[in-house]
Amino acid sequence: MSAEDKQAPFTRLLLAHGAQQARSVLARDLRTRGFDVRATDSLDTLWGWFIKNQGDVAIIDADIVDTRQNGFELLRRIRARQARFPVIILSSENTVLTSILAARFGAHDYFAKPFNPDTLAAAARRALPQAQDQRKEAVAGPALPLVGVSAAMQTVYRHIGRAAQNTLPVLIRGEAGTGKSLCANVIHEYGTRAHGPFISLVFPLVGQDFETLLVERMGAAAGGTLFFDNIGALTQHQQAQLTSLIEQTRRAASQPRLIASLAHNAADDPQAMLQPGLLSRLDVSNIYLPPLRERGEDSILLAKFFIKNLGEGQLTLTPDAQKNIARNLWPGNVSALKNAMEQAAALCSGSRISAADLPANAPAGDEPAHTLEAAFDVALSAYIDQRGQAATQGPLYEECLRALEKPLITRLLGLYAGNQLKIAAVLGINRNTLRKKINSLGLSAKDHKGFTT
Repeated sequence: MSAEDKQAPFTRLLLAHGAQQARSVLARDLRTRGFDVRATDSLDTLWGWFIKNQGDVAIIDADIVDTRQNGFELLRRIRARQARFPVIILSSENTVLTSILAARFGAHDYFAKPFNPDTLAAAARRALPQAQDQRKEAVAGPALPLVGVSAAMQTVYRHIGRAAQNTLPVLIRGEAGTGKSLCANVIHEYGTRAHGPFISLVFPLVGQDFETLLVERMGAAAGGTLFFDNIGALTQHQQAQLTSLIEQTRRAASQPRLIASLAHNAADDPQAMLQPGLLSRLDVSNIYLPPLRERGEDSILLAKFFIKNLGEGQLTLTPDAQKNIARNLWPGNVSALKNAMEQAAALCSGSRISAADLPANAPAGDEPAHTLEAAFDVALSAYIDQRGQAATQGPLYEECLRALEKPLITRLLGLYAGNQLKIAAVLGINRNTLRKKINSLGLSAKDHKGFTT
C-alpha cells in the first residue's frame, strides 16, 4: 500500500460487481486503501444508494445484466440525474469499442478485467475533484478491427476512447505496421467530428506542390478530420510551412481536427524528428501503438481475426501454427501478420492452417533473433515507412545494395586492417572488384588501418 493510500481520507465508493468472490476481494482491497465501500451484485441496489446520496464515486461492472438494465444503461441514468458524479466502468469485454462506449456514456474511467487494484484506487481518488460535463449518448456500432486483450492495448483503447471525446490534436506514434492509420480512423469515426469528412494526406508528397495541396486538403477537411500520415517524412522547410498554416487557421471555426502519425520506435525522441513548433501543435494528445512482439497473446487473436474472413470463414489454426505465430517476433507487426495469414490461407489444402503453411520470414522469440535477414527486414520496413510513396519512385534496389555494401566493407576494412586480399577472399570477389567498390563508396583502406571491432 502506498503512502498516498494510507493518508487518503475516507471516500464513499459504491461498487456493483456480478461475481461474489471477485466483489469481496475488490471491496476488501479498496477498503485497505482508505475507501469506505458498499458492495452489491445488483444494479438496482446501487441506483438506490446513488439517489439517496450515499456515495461519492460509483464502480460498475458492465457485465451485470438484469431484466431492466445493464451497466452502461445505469451509467447513463446516473449521468442524466447528476452530470458531475464520477463513474468507473469495469468490463471483461476488453475492446476499443467498450472503452469508447464507456467514455461516450460519460464514465470517468474504464478498466478491463483483470486490472490492478492500485490503478483502480488511484482512478477513484482522481475522480473526486473533477467536474465532468454531460457526454452525449453513444450508439453501439459494429466490432472494430482493433483486436487485443494485452495490457498494452488496454492502455491504447483508453487513450482512443478519451481522444474520441474531444477535438484536440493527436499524435499517434509506433513502428511500421502497428495500425496508426486505423487508429486515426477510429478516433474520427467514433468522435465528435464523425459527421464530417476524414481526409488523409500521406507524406512525402511526390511531384506535388506542398503548400497548395496542404491548403486544399485543409479546406476539404473543414468540420471533420485531417490526418497527416507519416509526418516525420516532411523536410524542415515543409514542417515550417505546415506549422505556419496551422497557426493561421487555429481560430477558424471550420478548422478540422488534426491527427498525425509518426513512424518510429519507442526509444526514438519525437523532438529529434519534428520541429518544436510543429510538435507542440500536434502532440497535445499522444497515443503510442506498441509493436506486436510486446503484445503477448494478441498475435493469436489477430491471426484468428484475419482468417475469419478468409476461406468462407471455415479456416482454423492448428496448435503448431498457433505456437509458431506466438513465437514469431513479427518485425512488420500487424501488417506482416495479416499478409502471412493471407498467404497461409492460400497455401493450406484444407480448412486447417498448420505451421507448414506459414511463411518463415521472421525470427522466433526463443531462437536467435538477430539474423542478417531479420535485421535487414526491420531496417528496410522502417525505411520504406519513413519514405512512403517516394520509396517506390527511385532506384530502390541500388539504394539497398549501397546501404548494405558500405557498412559491410567498412567493417571488414577495420577487421582485416585494410588488407584487400583477405577482404576479397572473405567476400568471394576478386581484388579488382573490391578496389572499385571501395572507390565508388568513397572509402579508403588506409583510413581504416588499426580499426577494431
